[in-house]
Amino acid sequence: GVMSVDKKTTATVNSFIDLDFQPNAGEEEEFALYVAKNENDAAKAGYDKQNKTDKLLLWNQDVTEPGVVLRYLHYIGAQDFTHDTDSVKEVHNLRKLDGTRSMLHKAKVVGVGEIEYF
Repeated sequence: GVMSVDKKTTATVNSFIDLDFQPNAGEEEEFALYVAKNENDAAKAGYDKQNKTDKLLLWNQDVTEPGVVLRYLHYIGAQDFTHDTDSVKEVHNLRKLDGTRSMLHKAKVVGVGEIEYF
């Protein structure tokens, strides 16, 4: 899930838990997540309410120290490592991530996207 938070108080302001990060018919579902204090600010950065791939997460107007938390939760059981080479590859690629855009593009982990700031 994704949460907008107030870093000053550590409060969760808003959240999405229903974003579908799973492949659809072998293809990755792409979406743009806009996080803003209001819909007008998000629209200035390109958010389009009519576009189904645009998602909006709002902060409260009172938040003075905004933050965004992304939780990538994926349980891989012990037997997956012995029988499922895709699970082994996924864990290997997750471990490669170092916070840089270049490694993000090389690793290509489903559900881990690029963040752009406006």
